[in-house]
Amino acid sequence: MTSTTPEPPPWTRSRWILAVFGVLVLQVLLVFWLSDRSPQRSVHPPAAPVIRLAAKAANGWLALQNPLLFGLPPQPEGFSGGAWLDFERLNFQSADWTEPPRWLPLRVETLADDFKWLLRTNSIPVFPTFAPPTPQPSSPSVGAQEPVSPPSRLSLEGGLARRGLRQEIRMPAQTNIDLVAPSCVQVLVNAAGFVESPPVLLPLLTTGQRGLPEADLLALALARAARFEPEAGDSLGRLIFHWQTVPPATTNSVSSTP
Repeated sequence: MTSTTPEPPPWTRSRWILAVFGVLVLQVLLVFWLSDRSPQRSVHPPAAPVIRLAAKAANGWLALQNPLLFGLPPQPEGFSGGAWLDFERLNFQSADWTEPPRWLPLRVETLADDFKWLLRTNSIPVFPTFAPPTPQPSSPSVGAQEPVSPPSRLSLEGGLARRGLRQEIRMPAQTNIDLVAPSCVQVLVNAAGFVESPPVLLPLLTTGQRGLPEADLLALALARAARFEPEAGDSLGRLIFHWQTVPPATTNSVSSTP
């Protein structure tokens, strides 16, 4: 079961009329109760400001109300104006006098003393005359000729690049007017490090040419006598001899002329 609250009955028309009439009566009673029934009084306007001229005796009192009199330098109207500014000026009159000109004494015999002292204390420099140098006989000197190419070196390629030499190969410099091209020699090295097959002279892969016959023969002999580090298995590779080229010795003697 559900309980329901009964709704209040709606207001009737007479009830609404009585409520509105009661509110109007209440407003009329408040108006009469709060209204002012005192007798009416006349209102006078405020008095307007009046400007009057102060007498001379009141100037001192008015000046005391100025705060600048105590903060600014001495003024005639300030408290110290009478002590600092009210004094009598002195009238000074200079006496006019004249005097005849008096020339300073001058001794004629001492006029050149300064120049004589300057000559005694400062010596005159002597400038030497220009003499041309005497020609001396000389002969040209021929210095040591520097090599036109870097020192000789050996490079390993192919299967010999990872195997080092047991003993360094000494490569003498080659004498020639032009630079000597490198010599390329192919060899087969066994596991013990000895050259097993006869060396083969090959042209360079970069230029496709060979060097001097003497340099190539020396390269074959050096490659045949080379000894490498031991390694498992045979190795096929190339030895490239980069030769140092020196110019031939000069045969003409240089003679000096007196």
